[in-house]
Amino acid sequence: MTPVPFDLPLRPAEAGVLAGLIFEHAEGKRLSDDLRSRITGLAVTRKFESLVPYIGSLERDPVHPSSYYVAVDGIVPLLLHMASASAPTGSLYAKALLIGRMRTPRGGEIVINSVPFASTDHENIRKYAEQVGRSFVPRPQGPQSAIAVTTPAFDAFRAILKKRGTNLASVTGEYHAVLWAAIRAGWREGYTVSPGHLLPETARQTILKSSGYTRFVTERCSPALNEQLFDLIRQAKARGPVRSFDFEPTLHGAGATTSPAELAAVLDTLKRGGRAPQLVAPDLGFQADQPYAGSLDELAARVKELAEVARQFQCTLSIHNGSGKQPAVHEIIGRATLGRFNYEAGAEAEIATLADNLLA
Repeated sequence: MTPVPFDLPLRPAEAGVLAGLIFEHAEGKRLSDDLRSRITGLAVTRKFESLVPYIGSLERDPVHPSSYYVAVDGIVPLLLHMASASAPTGSLYAKALLIGRMRTPRGGEIVINSVPFASTDHENIRKYAEQVGRSFVPRPQGPQSAIAVTTPAFDAFRAILKKRGTNLASVTGEYHAVLWAAIRAGWREGYTVSPGHLLPETARQTILKSSGYTRFVTERCSPALNEQLFDLIRQAKARGPVRSFDFEPTLHGAGATTSPAELAAVLDTLKRGGRAPQLVAPDLGFQADQPYAGSLDELAARVKELAEVARQFQCTLSIHNGSGKQPAVHEIIGRATLGRFNYEAGAEAEIATLADNLLA
């Protein structure tokens, strides 16, 4: 624990009010989404001036039950550790800053500490997710459908989940920033995260730094290189928080749309080598940022045939070049894949509308 500086990143009294709410309503109870929602509503009525709490992030210490963690915004983003004075000093963050020692409205003495918790505080984020809030850690997509976005739109994914009962959460971005966003949003329903498309010239360097990612997309890679990259990913994931992963080869760039026979040959080769992919992205004739100009009937037939081949190999069809597609194209993709798809949304911002079209 570090000494208390003259200027603290938030007002100790307000941190104490927040801690009082948490201890009053969470102590001795199971932390649930309903309980967190109730505390969120109560926190809003307090009209904090020096902090903004993210109650969805609230977790109890896995070892000491009268000890809680919650993300807040003060002058800078922080993670607050609130513990009963009788609980052992937390050892997770050895250099935590003392905010204050105070009493709750019920008279219990508590100690509040803080650590930096911006999206760039990688070690603090990783520790919290892997040692306290394990449900925030991303996991592989498997056979589940998803819409992959380039910003962590967890509020939009939550709205889709409530409306449709379907979790479509997938994000492409920097691992710690995505994990940080999931924590602050209180997103525990599962999601997959990708570092982006792996190109032949940079794939190896990216993979070696990507132990936390759960979806790996290769582009312009030969069959032999795909096999090598799969093995390298498996080695890198052996050091990560989740060892399993989704592998997704991309078949774009050949100058022609992918035929069912070509797709089957690629999937069969990878499967025989013990490197079966969970997703595959054939060339469907889409051009990035351009509306689809071909026959919709022909597109529907093509996607249906390719989806059938993918299912034979327990694989999900992935749709790339996301921007520029019309709603009718989205509906065709959803129907032709029987609702089992991975869709890279690109620059499309209205995820809820996209989900409605794909799941129509």
